[in-house]
Amino acid sequence: TASNYGLDCFTDVKSAKNPWYLHYVCFAKSREIIQGYSDGTFRPNQTINFAEASKILANAYDLKISSKENAPWYTGYIKAMQDEKYIPPTIQSIEKTLNRGEMAEIIWRILEKKHSEQSPVLLSDPVVTNDSDYADWQEFSGNGYTFFYPSSWYHGVKRSWDYIS
Repeated sequence: TASNYGLDCFTDVKSAKNPWYLHYVCFAKSREIIQGYSDGTFRPNQTINFAEASKILANAYDLKISSKENAPWYTGYIKAMQDEKYIPPTIQSIEKTLNRGEMAEIIWRILEKKHSEQSPVLLSDPVVTNDSDYADWQEFSGNGYTFFYPSSWYHGVKRSWDYIS
C-alpha cells in the first residue's frame, strides 16, 4: 500500500507539515510514475497541464510509449493517449490545465478502454517535404493549421482541432 512508502522522496514534500498526499507521492516516485523536477522538488501545489498529466497517466497505466529522436519530451506520452482516443474533447492543447473532471474522464477512458469516444488530435506526424516528390513544396503555418503546397494547389494538414473518428 502507499502508506508503506517512505517520507523522503522530494524535498518540498518532506518539508510540508503532514501533507495527506505524502505517501502517495512517494509511492508514485518509487514506481517511476513521477520523477519531479531537477531541483529535487515535486511542487505539489502547482497546477498540472495535459502534457505533464499524459506522462503520469501513461506511466501509471503502462501505455505503449514511442519516442522519436529530437522530439519534445512529452511527444510519446501524448501520442499514446491520442492513439488510444483517451483525450477528452475539452482538451484542445497540450498546455491546457486539467480540472478534476477531465482527469477523471481520462482515467475512465483508460480503465474502460474507451477507444470509440470522440478524441482530439493534438499532435500529428509531420509531412515529409524533402522527399523528391515534394521538393518544390512550401510550408505555411498559422491558426492551428500547417499547409504544404506546390505552386498551383493546396494540401492541408490540420494540426489541432482535428478529431479522430
